[in-house]
Amino acid sequence: LVGLICAICGYELEFDGLDNLKVYGLLGLMLITSILAIIFNYLMHVENLNLQKSKNKLSENLTVLSSGEIRSVIIQTIFLLLQPYPFFVGLKVAAFNEYYHVDFYYHVNDFLYILMLIRLFFFVRLILNLSPYRSPRAQRLCSLYGTDNSYVYAVKCVMRDYPSTVTLFILLFSIFYFGYALRIAERPLNRYPPEIVPMDYNFYFNGVWCVLITLCTVGYGDYYARTDLGRSVIFVVCLWGVYVVSLVVVALNNFLTMTKGEEQAKLCHERLDLRGQLRDEAASAIRNAILLNINNNRNDESQDSDLNNELAHEIDQNLINVKTLNKKIESYTIENQLSKDIFANSQIIRTELKELDKGQNDRLAMIEKRQQNIEAALQQICEKLGLPGIPK
Repeated sequence: LVGLICAICGYELEFDGLDNLKVYGLLGLMLITSILAIIFNYLMHVENLNLQKSKNKLSENLTVLSSGEIRSVIIQTIFLLLQPYPFFVGLKVAAFNEYYHVDFYYHVNDFLYILMLIRLFFFVRLILNLSPYRSPRAQRLCSLYGTDNSYVYAVKCVMRDYPSTVTLFILLFSIFYFGYALRIAERPLNRYPPEIVPMDYNFYFNGVWCVLITLCTVGYGDYYARTDLGRSVIFVVCLWGVYVVSLVVVALNNFLTMTKGEEQAKLCHERLDLRGQLRDEAASAIRNAILLNINNNRNDESQDSDLNNELAHEIDQNLINVKTLNKKIESYTIENQLSKDIFANSQIIRTELKELDKGQNDRLAMIEKRQQNIEAALQQICEKLGLPGIPK
């Protein structure tokens, strides 16, 4: 983290060409922190190897070189060496932009600034190491069940425990990470005035906005990459965006998936609502039937035939609704009864197993008693024959 902070400050100073002396100091400090990180990373692999030896999982003669750990050490060392260097300060690479037909240049360290952002992987690894899924207890449990306590295992566990939090972290991390990389790639064109080269990438959040719109597969087109280096960054963003969007969909699906208790509560709520609707429909049918009866008991002159037809139609509709609601309630009852039957059958099976176990215990006790009786009879026979005991 110290190296990344030094790199960001060094980039801003080197781009503006304000104070090369400060740039040299910052990049020199960053080089020292990188060397220390390489040493500590190597020592971490050595300690991990010694830990495996103490658990008798590896031979005592193995070293980092012979155990295969050297490959991981070399790859991580290369990542740590991808950083801007003090002796590259001031060196430039000329380029031509065909979109605006202008010449521009990069500093050599600009490419290394972009590549250096990869070392944020070590920060993620640190977070995983602090989680309970990389603890000694987690290693023992994984060894017990024949699996490897790797970082992939830790990521899966953390993702299952905190899907929304991890997804939000990945999304925000990706936006700000690639936003800064895009700013480094596109900012050299903004040395020209906005009349010649629009889209000001000097403002960091313009790059963040471009990455956000690209990552979410929207693509407004108000900000886009204009250089080959910037298009390379956006190409990676497009590939990474497919994964992030699918991750968001999976996290949302898991969030909306109900537990068994929640499903039971929802079914009970729906069943109570249906019973309330059934009660209302039945009350409406009874009320309409009473009104129809009152109207029919009147004399012929005061009877309202239109009202009779309307009440009869409403009663028919009430009866249809009552039948429909009864069927729905029966379906819920059947489903609930099915679960009860399954539970009852499991209880019966459990009881039968207990009885079987009890019967086996009784048989064993009977066999032991018979064996004791046989031994007692043999002992009596031996006494009568004058033998000292039962012959082996």
